[in-house]
This record gives sequence, C-alpha cells and structure tokens, in this order.
Amino acid sequence: MRKPFTRTGVTVNDATARYGQRLTFTVASRREYPQGYYANRYERVVLQKYVGGSWRKIAAKDTNAHGRARFVVTWMHRAKVPVRAVTRGTYYFRGSVSRNRPIY
Repeated sequence: MRKPFTRTGVTVNDATARYGQRLTFTVASRREYPQGYYANRYERVVLQKYVGGSWRKIAAKDTNAHGRARFVVTWMHRAKVPVRAVTRGTYYFRGSVSRNRPIY
C-alpha cells in the first residue's frame, strides 16, 4: 500500500519586496485521505530560498490546527530570489514541495 500524498502551497504578502522589507509568508500543507485532501495538522514545514545554486533554509515551523504556518522574514536580497515551501515526509505520509515563488 502506498503512502498518502501531501500538497504544499506558499503565498507572500508582497512579491515585489524592497531590501530590508518585512515579508509575511503563509504556507498551507494538506494531507491526502480517502475522501480528499485535508489540513496537515502540527507537521513541520520549511521555508527555503534558492541562492548560490542550492536551496537554503530560511525558517522552519510546525503547522497549526488548520494546516498553516506563518513566517515573518526581513528580506535582505536585492536580486530576484525564488522561494518555496517543503513539507517533510514521515513514516506515515510522503513529503511535498510547493511551486517556486520568485520575490523581485
């Protein structure tokens, strides 16, 4: 029997950030059940940025009861930097990665 899938999504309050601006990233994680996808409660999600040819961790948090985690980050980049969110897999379900979200 296969492990259930997860889905991860990330949104940001301002994708055209200035240097030193505070950004709010909201990550939503959902887990597959036989009836559909529902909140992935109290699981670890990681916010990552693509810098220097590899993905680097910005921050990590556990999701709340609604499957969401909120990150407040001071943006210290002047170039376009892609950001993504990762839900780590466990013994019970598979991990997933959100789409890349470029911050200009």
